Parts: sequence; C-alpha cells; structure tokens
Amino acid sequence: MKTIKLPLLASLLVLILLTPLTAHSNQESALLKLPMLINGGVDGSWVNPDANSQGFVFETVPSANLFVAYWYTFPTNGEGREWYLAVGDINGASTQLTIYRVEGGVFNMTSLTEEVVAGSAVVTFEDCGTALFEYSLLVDGTQDQFTLHRLTPDVDCESSIPQSQTTFVSRSNSWINASGAWVFNECVQLDVNESHGREEFRFDNESVSFDMDHYNTPDCTGPVQVLTRSFELNRIDKIQAMLGNDVVIANRVIMREISNGEETKIIFYFDDSQVTPFMTHGVLDGPLDADGFPAALHDLFATKQ
Repeated sequence: MKTIKLPLLASLLVLILLTPLTAHSNQESALLKLPMLINGGVDGSWVNPDANSQGFVFETVPSANLFVAYWYTFPTNGEGREWYLAVGDINGASTQLTIYRVEGGVFNMTSLTEEVVAGSAVVTFEDCGTALFEYSLLVDGTQDQFTLHRLTPDVDCESSIPQSQTTFVSRSNSWINASGAWVFNECVQLDVNESHGREEFRFDNESVSFDMDHYNTPDCTGPVQVLTRSFELNRIDKIQAMLGNDVVIANRVIMREISNGEETKIIFYFDDSQVTPFMTHGVLDGPLDADGFPAALHDLFATKQ
C-alpha cells in the first residue's frame, strides 16, 4: 500500500476524528430538526386559497434533479384562461424556475406548439404542506408572491425527508442514493509519525459514520487503532465547488457528531460517470464560501462498495 502525502481526510481527521470528546460526550445530543428537502412526496396539486379556481400541479424528476410546475390560471384582464409550464433544478428546499407559455396548440389535435419564456419564479417549501411561490412575469412586469397549500393528501413526503438526507446531486446533476459503504484504501501520511489507511464511510438515512485505520507511524505500519465517529446529516443544498481546475456540483451538508453535538460544515462530491461511483469531500482547512462551507474538494476518492 503506497503512502500518499496529500490526504483525503487529513483536515477532517484533525478537526473531528482526533479531537477529544467534550464533557457532554456521555450525553445524548439533541436530534437535528431535519430540513425540508424537495422529494417525490411533494408531487400533486397545490392551491393559493386566495385565488379560487386556480392552482398548480407539481412533479419532481429525480433522474434529472428537475422540478416541474404546471400553473393553471387566468390572464390579467380576466378573459379566457392562461396556463404556464415552469421548470428548474431542485436545490434543497427550493427551486428556481423558468416560466414558459405554451402557444399554438389546438384542442384535441396534434399541432406545432412553441414554448415562449414568460418569466421566472422561485418555489420555497416550508414543509410538506406549505410553500412560498414568488414570481415575475415579462408580459406586464407583474411581480408578486403568495403562499401555496397542498390540496391532495401527503402520502409519503414526510417519510421521505430522512431518506433524502443521503440522496445527493451527482456529477451528472441527477440524484444518487449514497446509502451504504464507500471505501478509501490508500495510506495517507498525516504527520511525521502519523498516518491513516483504510477508511470506510457508511451513509444511512440521516446519518453517516466513519471507520478509519490510524497508525502512529508515517507509512501505515505497526499497531493499528480503528477510530470511529458517527454524525447526523443535515443536507442543505447543492453548490459549485473546485475539484482541481474543474468546477463541479457538490452538496453542502452540516454534520453533527452524535457523541457531543459538535457541528461541522462540509461538502460532498459524487461522480457517477463510471460503473462504480466514487466520492470525495471538501478541504476543511482550505478556502471557504460565504456561509463557511469548503469551496474546494480533495482529489483522492472513496469508491462505492
């Protein structure tokens, strides 16, 4: 096993795995309140109670990380009917949409239609039954916002939120379920007389744990100590991050250590372009974004087992 001096998890090791437990280490930490994450459970009919006979049908497309909204409404002059199609990327609890007006259709007939950009909107979900819809239309400059409420019953939205904590946006901008084990199996030199070898990440619903082989030698020889830590996951959203000279899609996550409640802001990157996907995480002692999350990723990877 070769020794690598550019550590995959050196910064995470220093800041988390080798830190002594606090005085609260024997106390059960308070569980994170899981954030609302858009999932297939939000699909269905939504209405603005202040605008009768109007509303939305929402649909998620997980394979493409897309959110689709069909808006059934009326023109501003009240004559006839108006309907819009809106599409955008899913990003945590919100989605930024481009609104299109579909023109050229004929009732119950195949016809040549055209999708014309009509404006933009942002849908932000407070929970599985409430969302804020903010929009701006090009045709007359109308801008407004209103609260939407779910019309059809919530079948599985709430139960899907924990599972959504380990459903990340991948390199291809689709969703990848990270549940299970990811293994890094090289020797990483941490200090003059310190190194780590095999490391295993295990994602399970709203949690992740690390097992790491730690050595008091620079080359992963001699007695080994297996270090283990477990964290609650709070997946926030997706962002762009640097992987070497490339800009890639990463996922911002807050990890709270179960033993002592300490929080760490981290990013994860998942590459699904190969038969066996691989992942890496952010450089904690490198550049940070405006919210304190890493802005760059390690270029050493763990593979899905």
